Amino acid sequence: MPTPHPTATAFSEFVFRKTKGGNQTPVSAAIGEHQKWIGAISEETHRQCRALASQCLATDQPPIQKWKVLFEGQSKGADEKALECRFLTVNGSPMRCRPDLVLQSDDDRKHKAVIIVERKVRTGVYDYPAVPDNCWENVRAQLWCYAWISDWDWLRHENVLLVAEYYWHPYPELGEPVYMGCRGIWRREDPSFNRESIRYFRDFGGIVDPQSDMPGLDT
Repeated sequence: MPTPHPTATAFSEFVFRKTKGGNQTPVSAAIGEHQKWIGAISEETHRQCRALASQCLATDQPPIQKWKVLFEGQSKGADEKALECRFLTVNGSPMRCRPDLVLQSDDDRKHKAVIIVERKVRTGVYDYPAVPDNCWENVRAQLWCYAWISDWDWLRHENVLLVAEYYWHPYPELGEPVYMGCRGIWRREDPSFNRESIRYFRDFGGIVDPQSDMPGLDT
């Protein structure tokens, strides 16, 4: 068995094959292809994420008024800026990640929060695709890795929000994709969310450092 690459993308593809069967890849799946949507992230997307955070973040802290873009994985030079997860390793190497969009609250360290967004596009041309409200395991696995990036693994678990967005783009040559909306919102504090991906990560050959204090981690 080849040594797995310590990247969130490789892990997501592993989970996809494991849950869908065979040797399919995310771009060759028979039921609705899905790829990375690399279009520009609009101010409207930023606004929606900020509104989402105001509803989902813990209520025992002051409301967050200001947000800033912390990371855009599709921006120029993003390949050189891949982020690492010190608590998630494969063969001794930390997992490397490049989230599509990360917004960070612009306030004090005690109440700081992040919103991490993964964006996918479906390319099947025959039907408007149905995406379940909680997406699929491979998308959740990718977001799980992002939740544990070292730059923000010190935050309160309830202050790390994970969002999956989908687009439909059956005819790429004919303009912009159709926004299919948010298809899942999770907090890093959710034990069942963590537990699911921990199981797949161990099958992948990964090790979760118990010092992470990860909810749902059974050492």
